[in-house]
Amino acid sequence: PAKYASKASLRDPAEIAGLVPGTPLQAGVELQQGMLIEQPALAPGEREISVLINADTGVAGKLRPGDNVDVLATFQSDDTTRSPASARTIIRRARVITIGLPRSAAKPGSTGQDAAQAAGAQQVLVPVTFALRPTLALRLTYAETFASEIRMALIRRGDEKRPLASDKREYTLPPTIAKLPQGN
Repeated sequence: PAKYASKASLRDPAEIAGLVPGTPLQAGVELQQGMLIEQPALAPGEREISVLINADTGVAGKLRPGDNVDVLATFQSDDTTRSPASARTIIRRARVITIGLPRSAAKPGSTGQDAAQAAGAQQVLVPVTFALRPTLALRLTYAETFASEIRMALIRRGDEKRPLASDKREYTLPPTIAKLPQGN
């Protein structure tokens, strides 16, 4: 009976149309607000994956759900593997599902001893959720773990199918030989 139902109970079938449980539910449980979520907007075979992107080096507030981006990553040089520093397009045409709320976090390597240092050692991160095939989700996870920075390049609507030549997907600074000043 309605008099025994909590105020958070979902009683109208229209309230649950298109929603799925956010966690496993036991049979016979009374559905309440917050127990159901929107079904992920995924195509068959896709996975939903979120990463934190620096708000300053992302797309600076221009990103919207449904946009397509190229995900770029920069990697430091590695003497062990003899890999030079490089910037790479790790994912072409990643579809953005959601953009979360910005949050402050300490910059990597900052200690924040005093208030002035702490203010300068903060960065604003935004969670961005993508719809990706499993192999691309792994590639994004790898970049999030090992890249020194991840950026997104917004693709203009209508240009999603435009190809990017393979020689334009990676940039490595050519080696330079520094000339040291001669002694007096």
